[in-house]
Amino acid sequence: MLTRLRVGAMEYEIVMVPRLQFKGEIVSGHISHDGCVIEVDADLAAQVRGVTVWHEVLHAIMIQAGLSDHDEALIEALSYGILGALKDNPELQDVVAHV
Repeated sequence: MLTRLRVGAMEYEIVMVPRLQFKGEIVSGHISHDGCVIEVDADLAAQVRGVTVWHEVLHAIMIQAGLSDHDEALIEALSYGILGALKDNPELQDVVAHV
């Protein structure tokens, strides 16, 4: 599993946490922009972990863009959509590599 991830000007550490909680609730993932940490529930299936990392990456992008109000439904839709597009079309990675 990926342990570090660069998003924009920031490098985040990815930490696997058993039974991850945020504000007293069990969650799949959480980002601390100020701490440069993305936490992911260690008990998730690999596929769900992938979606969760993308979800938190999208939060990082929005935070860096100065957008503090995040529509969770939109973030979730984009995380599934981006991961699905990359998995279904591996040539997309080649396109991005040459930009």
